[in-house]
Amino acid sequence: EAAYGGKEQAEESKQDILSTILALRRSKIGVSDKQGKESPTARRSRIAEELQKRGFVDFRGISVRDAHDVAEIAATFRHPKAEHFQVIFLKNNTIVAHQVVTSGAVSYALFTHKSMYRFVDAAKRLGADTVYLAHNHPSGNPAPSRDDVSLTKYIYRLFNDNNIKLGGHITTADIEYHLIDVEDGTFRS
Repeated sequence: EAAYGGKEQAEESKQDILSTILALRRSKIGVSDKQGKESPTARRSRIAEELQKRGFVDFRGISVRDAHDVAEIAATFRHPKAEHFQVIFLKNNTIVAHQVVTSGAVSYALFTHKSMYRFVDAAKRLGADTVYLAHNHPSGNPAPSRDDVSLTKYIYRLFNDNNIKLGGHITTADIEYHLIDVEDGTFRS
């Protein structure tokens, strides 16, 4: 609430975000892929509708095959006006926790080094074997910035020193995403 200037503004922003997500998803929806599985766009639309109905989405228990699945979940929280930095904790390729760490800034995600140590503590407490970081770029360009790459390398070392696998750092922009390589900072779509 403080990031939005009060409870009323926070609620208005929440409704604006949800309406935008739903409108985008409905305009691009495809019900299933060639194998008859739910398409990513349909999945995001379903998740956005659950968020609007319940006020939250519980991702715990969802199986994740790869970074693409994580990017789909992260894209659910993408908004064209504000960055949302998320941490997704996995155990045996299943989400055990998902947290939006910071949101509301137009061109950056603000958190401290102390926050990064909290990610380590949370991973240990949850028994997570892999952690993904994700955030959106309101600019519409999913390419990671130099700061994104530096942050990824720093967190990779921190996690590695604590025997936690960093699966990757994903930057999203609607339906596009990039995965930053945790060791060398290169990225791929």
